[in-house]
Amino acid sequence: MNKMSMMNLKINAAFNKEVNLLLNKYVKVELNDPNAYYIGELTGYDANTSSISLKDVTDANKMKFTKIILKGSSWSAIFQQEPPFPMEELSEQIAKIFPTGQVRFQSDSNTISILNGKIIVTENGIQGSGPTAERVHRVFEEFLEGLGQ
Repeated sequence: MNKMSMMNLKINAAFNKEVNLLLNKYVKVELNDPNAYYIGELTGYDANTSSISLKDVTDANKMKFTKIILKGSSWSAIFQQEPPFPMEELSEQIAKIFPTGQVRFQSDSNTISILNGKIIVTENGIQGSGPTAERVHRVFEEFLEGLGQ
């Protein structure tokens, strides 16, 4: 094997190692159309075709998909992203301490509105005051502890 072939093998191995480090991580995959992308967990990569699979996917239009497979020629870049904050799951936890209908998850703003907006929860904390807000804050803190944050 000549030096050029050896170098190519090392480059390919290094590249595949980097792709493998992205497996089971949240990524943004830009498609060949500059306005189109998918965000989800990278679950598979075919080194021969550059095809990839994602799960828990959201596209540029906020449509959700359980799983997608992308042909290698259809995407142009992959970026590692932090996993999204599980705000809807937090909303379900908070709803357990309030009467039905008092807690609303607002997916468009990724916030939780409690008691018709008297208390607002974002991934950064609680907006509101008083004993009810303090109860929500305790649930929020317990939730973060459960996430390991």
